Amino acid sequence: MTAQRKKLLWRFFWAALLVLVVAAAAAPFLSAERFAPRIRAALATSLGREVEFREPRFSLLRGPGFSVKDVVIHEDPSFGPEPMAYVRSLSARIDLGSLLSGRLAFSNLRMVEPSVTLCRNQTGQWNSQLLFRGTRGSGAGAPWPTIQIRGGRVNWKFGEWKSVYYFSDADMDLYVNSASDGSIVLRFTGVPARTDRASQSFGAMRGRLRWLPVPGDGRLEAEAELERSSLGELVMLAHGEDIGVHGAVSGNMRLAGPSDAVKIAGQLNIESLYRWDLAPAKTAGVPLSFRGMFSATDQRLELDVNRLDNPSLGMELRLRIADILTAPRWAASLTAEDMPLRPVVDTIEHLGSPVSKELVTGGKMTGAVVYSPESGFRGQLKLDDVKLQLPGKAAAQMEQAHVIATGESFDMPASTLRFDSSAAAVEWSYHRLQRALNVRFSARALPMAALKSALGATVPPPMSKLVEATREGMCSGSLQLSQTGDKPSEWSAEADVRGATFTPAALSKPVRVGAAHVSLAGQKFTVSGIDARVQGISAGGEISFHPGAQRPYRLHLSTPELDAGALEALLAPALEPKPGFLQRTLHIGHPAPPHWLDDWRAEGVVEAGTLTVDGLEFKKARAGFTWDGPEMAMRPVSAAFENGALTGALAISVSGAAPRYRFSGKVEGLHWRGGKAAIEGVAEASGAGEALLKSLRMKGTLRGESLDLLDNKEVRSLEARAEVSWRSGTPEYRFTDLLVHFPREIVKGSGGSAKAGVLEFTLNGENTRYQVRGGANPLKLELTSERRD
Repeated sequence: MTAQRKKLLWRFFWAALLVLVVAAAAAPFLSAERFAPRIRAALATSLGREVEFREPRFSLLRGPGFSVKDVVIHEDPSFGPEPMAYVRSLSARIDLGSLLSGRLAFSNLRMVEPSVTLCRNQTGQWNSQLLFRGTRGSGAGAPWPTIQIRGGRVNWKFGEWKSVYYFSDADMDLYVNSASDGSIVLRFTGVPARTDRASQSFGAMRGRLRWLPVPGDGRLEAEAELERSSLGELVMLAHGEDIGVHGAVSGNMRLAGPSDAVKIAGQLNIESLYRWDLAPAKTAGVPLSFRGMFSATDQRLELDVNRLDNPSLGMELRLRIADILTAPRWAASLTAEDMPLRPVVDTIEHLGSPVSKELVTGGKMTGAVVYSPESGFRGQLKLDDVKLQLPGKAAAQMEQAHVIATGESFDMPASTLRFDSSAAAVEWSYHRLQRALNVRFSARALPMAALKSALGATVPPPMSKLVEATREGMCSGSLQLSQTGDKPSEWSAEADVRGATFTPAALSKPVRVGAAHVSLAGQKFTVSGIDARVQGISAGGEISFHPGAQRPYRLHLSTPELDAGALEALLAPALEPKPGFLQRTLHIGHPAPPHWLDDWRAEGVVEAGTLTVDGLEFKKARAGFTWDGPEMAMRPVSAAFENGALTGALAISVSGAAPRYRFSGKVEGLHWRGGKAAIEGVAEASGAGEALLKSLRMKGTLRGESLDLLDNKEVRSLEARAEVSWRSGTPEYRFTDLLVHFPREIVKGSGGSAKAGVLEFTLNGENTRYQVRGGANPLKLELTSERRD
């Protein structure tokens, strides 16, 4: 071939190609209206139904053919009046072999964004089975067109009932394998969805289905794969509403058998289970191999996860769904035999259960539970050899327990909990929808050490501090925990405590509690019926805590006998702060009050049958008090004193370098020196022990009547302003504005301590000056007088 002829051939090739491209581009704009009747007839033959459309055009891009718009594919009358499909546009490729025989037929039908309804009539026949009815009857050489769907929606219908389920974004290829066995093959990809849910976030399903027409109902073979999808959306797809369980799910399955008994086998992978309002749990996937059966005749699905296919699972699961494509009714069951308990606790913790995986360290589970949306949970589980790690770090064990499921509630009747060579009964209940947990412990003569090791600091403060400060002794009663949703847990208790030792921060010695009753409700608690003894002091009464009050601690304590010196030594941690580092080393600053006083707010009443203060006895002593951090105010203070009465107010402060005391009050009706006396004034002191006595200062007014003070002179009344101090360890007196009534005159004067143990007074009458002198302890005074001119 010459070069010129080759050149002509290339020009012819490029010209032909150009013509082909131009023709392909122009074809969609060329009307094929005059071929509409033949196109309609060919489509009806291919689809087995009457077809309507508009705007027929030529098409060459996918081969010679036609394209039409707004296609309506009518339904066979045996399936109802609703059309089988509405198609936005349809491309039909011509079967070139059919043109040689002088007729028009299509080898490929491509539907873009169709809405297709797959229907099953009362006789059990599917409308898809009639798609190739016209083709099948047109002769041995008749073509079997391939039907393609792109971006479509596939609906399901059963008689007059339209299912809520459909496939969106569906891509399908449907063709007949006429070269081999005449089976109908469907390749599909789509997203399952529901008509009653606006948003869908479910992953795509893809697979291949093969339908082999055989005498009877035919045989189905299929393979399907589910992309990694939301478990919550899967539950919503089946159940119709979100039950709060989220996670991820993926899987695959194979189906084979006649339509009324299709066998199913596959694997599902579930991972990252969590409740909707919790953070996703990062857990490895759990592969579940399953088997089952599907009947298209009565819309029944059965799936089983058995131990034979899942030897490491330890349980069997069953799912039964009736009317799956119309109005699904389903039930799921779990059967376990000696299943390890720890993985179950891990899972339910991710789902929001208050049972922590740190609590349960071992055990086995046997039993069965069934769940359905209509009746909730039903069944019973037996727990064997349950090992627990209690909040107080103690190990515990339940040899056997039973969990009963009823509706949405789970209950465990009382079971024996053994720990630290002790035992207690424990029972609990949990309501799934309300997320309400109630746990109750009860015991008789449970050692306090065992109680502390079991509970730790789970009891709310300040009761937890009391429990922590208590050792020895026995506890009998019940303790209950309640928790609903995300609200804080609440404790309640009624218990008797005996033989316990309690070491409060305010006391220098431990308190031996013979008996007490403890009531707890949330943070509020009351310790009543107290019978206690500390450093020779026996006491009783009641202590309570009221959260939210200005002074939450309230005390009412009484003792038959109390020595002020012993009480001072007992309260040394509060009254004598320890010096800090700088004060000990550099003598800078002063001791700070203990830290526990920062938040201490209390009020109440203290009583003593006999109160002894430096040898003086007060009877029926009683004082109300308020205690705010380092400041205490006791008022009113009352006591009987030598047939008299003492009343007043006492203030104590430990905010400085040493505790400070200030008492203001009076003593009335005091029988003294054969008469009656009254004292009113203020006493102040600071420090402790001997330093306290040396710092004592008293100021006030002394009044008396018919006092036997002088051997040789009657004193009818006396009044004076007095000051007393103990600088040298013995009292020093100073009296001013002294007014004395003798039988026939009134004298005025002053006096006081002349030297240790000696008193001197100078009294001036109208005509006489008197000198009084004598010992102070015991009091013995002598009067001398001299007449003034």
